[in-house]
Amino acid sequence: MDLQPGTHLGPYEILSRLGTGGMGEVWKARDTRLERTVAIKVSKEKFSERFNREARSVAALNHQNICQIYDVGPDHLVMEYVEGSPITPVDSPRKLLDIAVQMSEGLAAAHAAGIVHRDLKPDNILITRDGRIKILDFGLAKAAHEEIAPEEATRTIDRAALTDPGTTVGTIAYMSPEQARGQTNLTAQSDQFSFGLVLYELAGGKRAFQRGSAVETMTAIIREDPEPLPGTVPAPLRWIVERLLAKEPAERYDSTRDLYRELRQVRDRLSESVSASAIPTVNGKPRSTPRPIAKLLAAGVAGAVLAGIAVWALRPATSTGRYKFTPMEVSGPDTTAAVWSPDGKAFAYAAGVPNQRRIFLRYRNSSTATPLTTPGRGQPYGWSSDSKRVFGIGPSTPGGVNELFSVPVFGGEPETIMPVGPFRAATTAPDGKGFAILRLAEDGKNALFTAAAPGFPLKRYAPAPFESADVFNSPILRFSPDGRWLTLLLDVPGEKQAWRLPFPAGKGAPEQFLKTLRAYGGTPQISWFPGGRTGVLAWTAGEGEGDHLWIAGLRSGMRRPITSGPASSAESLPSISPDGKTLLFIQTRADYMILSASLTDASVERLISSSLPLGMPDQATRQEKLVYESDRGGSPAIWMRAEGWTALWSAKPPFPLALPGFSWRRRYRRARIVWCIKGSVRI
Repeated sequence: MDLQPGTHLGPYEILSRLGTGGMGEVWKARDTRLERTVAIKVSKEKFSERFNREARSVAALNHQNICQIYDVGPDHLVMEYVEGSPITPVDSPRKLLDIAVQMSEGLAAAHAAGIVHRDLKPDNILITRDGRIKILDFGLAKAAHEEIAPEEATRTIDRAALTDPGTTVGTIAYMSPEQARGQTNLTAQSDQFSFGLVLYELAGGKRAFQRGSAVETMTAIIREDPEPLPGTVPAPLRWIVERLLAKEPAERYDSTRDLYRELRQVRDRLSESVSASAIPTVNGKPRSTPRPIAKLLAAGVAGAVLAGIAVWALRPATSTGRYKFTPMEVSGPDTTAAVWSPDGKAFAYAAGVPNQRRIFLRYRNSSTATPLTTPGRGQPYGWSSDSKRVFGIGPSTPGGVNELFSVPVFGGEPETIMPVGPFRAATTAPDGKGFAILRLAEDGKNALFTAAAPGFPLKRYAPAPFESADVFNSPILRFSPDGRWLTLLLDVPGEKQAWRLPFPAGKGAPEQFLKTLRAYGGTPQISWFPGGRTGVLAWTAGEGEGDHLWIAGLRSGMRRPITSGPASSAESLPSISPDGKTLLFIQTRADYMILSASLTDASVERLISSSLPLGMPDQATRQEKLVYESDRGGSPAIWMRAEGWTALWSAKPPFPLALPGFSWRRRYRRARIVWCIKGSVRI
């Protein structure tokens, strides 16, 4: 079609040429019927009926970030005229996030309508003078590609059409691994990968997979990982890009709407952090507002130990059956208690093997957690009052001195507040006007030190009747919700102690409460509801039982249990949200198994699985019998399994049992049970 300025294409008056592309030519025109400016894309080839149907489905999309199609002709498209330019690398995280949020919102709208772009690249994304993003050619690549037979999906034909039909669809540098492999049935996750490539280029100033030839580029997309983005890119955005560039579609976002929400949250919170240049300082040192965190309770003795954080919606209820328990996925082993942000939108925790623990952040409305520190860098002890920084304690270098530090929730290097050295527990008041730490004093006692704020000189707390106990096992230290007193829970020889300590010292006398706590188990842990009169307590109610959750009052003592179960199942480290409606806690379960492994083919069969402890088993050589020690009857006993289970000695003996086994006498050909009692053998 030979168009010139001043000519007409139906009701459209041609004004000027805008450009030339693989499809053909793009012209600026005026719709004489509606008196509006439009853009007309003229194809070098006639459109098929399938293409027309797809174009009409795209035209049904009406979104501010998608360039709208007005009309379809036999060989041309009439589209919204966008006065803008293709996106290019930007000079600030704020601009980048603005672009990313708008792009993801447009993508989400199209994907919700079942339309996949398949050719997302910077040239197809325009930005207007007022900062509005417009995505062009949405869905048209799919329409063109569906005209190709599957066996010809990667065949090269030297002709140009809308998206070069006959070639692998999508500009090579922005293809997904699925496209590079020649797959035709692409999903929204393919667009997500291309979107990640665009974001990578905008943030890093270069393409993620820039190689010398098309084949090398496609190979890199399929097999290689891009170089890490610069450290100047906000950490949450780097993590989002990394997830988008996952090779497997299932590892990207299930819904592009979730991607949009996550980007919008990062943008909004980044905007808040930019408006506040720094956290308040006192005497040149930062002030913080961390909330207290308890030390992790060791779990299990044998079998598989399962640890996780669960959410409990606190509703008025008279029985635990009406409470809603929801398990939450966490990152890494050996998870610590959660520390809520003051606004209640997020929580921090630590996870990882010893000496490699790191702080993680998770928002309540997100299904993923993000690391804030490198391995070995501490454990969270609170938040700043504006919810923009997490505070922790740990060494800055392996084997170094412990420091109180803060780290921004959107990434960055930890900032040291003050050295603390060896310590047992620490906490900061919710409003930042108080800091307390339990550590060894010069006289060799475990003493409590407090300060007006982190960075202020520490002063030994007095009077301190709790210092009479020289041994503290995993002490728990927390500020009350109003910051007017401290809770100190101790596990001392022969008893448990719970202390209410006025803050600052001298505003009242220390008071011991919950005096009925028994001496079983480890240190009790408590988290207070707003007001500080009632809380959730984790403790061991009786000998042989595990830690479980109870409602407890400061004055009224124990009220009612929330959870229960055997010693192999325990709940610990409660943490109540600032609004008092949600509780996070650690749930630990031990699974004891007796397995049978074949010495010929290495196959493994599970013979017995129990939540109760099992002792070392032994199997008979000539009969299908198994003997082992177990608590399944309520007390330690020797059990034998043949066709069923039989307790051979179910009475609780006055000595421990271990290592039961079979002994065979050739003469009588009968089995005798052997077990160990305090190191001796009894037959």
